[in-house]
Amino acid sequence: MEKAFYLDQFAALSNIEKKLVLYIFDLEILVKKGKFTHIRQKRDTIARRIGCCLKTISRFNNKVKYFLIAVIEKWKGNGNQGANEYRMDPEFFAALKLLYDNKLLYKSKSEILEFANSHRQNENVPLAPPKCPSSYVIPSYEREKEYGYVHPHVEKIGGLSLKERLALSQYPEFAIVAGIEDCVWYSKHRKINNLMALIQSRIRKRL
Repeated sequence: MEKAFYLDQFAALSNIEKKLVLYIFDLEILVKKGKFTHIRQKRDTIARRIGCCLKTISRFNNKVKYFLIAVIEKWKGNGNQGANEYRMDPEFFAALKLLYDNKLLYKSKSEILEFANSHRQNENVPLAPPKCPSSYVIPSYEREKEYGYVHPHVEKIGGLSLKERLALSQYPEFAIVAGIEDCVWYSKHRKINNLMALIQSRIRKRL
């Protein structure tokens, strides 16, 4: 789905919901940098750091769950809720990264929508249809449950094992796309002896 769609969804969130999204976005960046492997946060921890109540966190979780951000609820043996796991949809993350790169992440709703429409026209894609959140299923979540997420650009490359595809897909989207483009150019001029090593080195150079 095009980034403009996700830009529209982010713009439509309330100010407190945007703060919650950006809190998880910052944690997702740390995951991609290898600082830790998962985002696990208790509701009261998030509420304290954002400055909102527990009910706001619960409403937010229900709103974004399996649409923009997967929320996997964790429960203790005594029936009390533990730290939930959050997984940001890769395409939503890429859209936020696009806003960050263009210094628009903290701008007004109108400015973000204006940028989304400009991006949509540049990419020559249609307006997103009216949606019901429950009617949109994010395929990456379903794949990730069983196999792990494989980035679409990585998925198209032949000659890689699933383990190698999963490893490459952990990098930020901008680095994956640019790195693979470098490899395409390289393959036209030289013989590739170790495809995985070449792709990984090119992606890392873009970080």
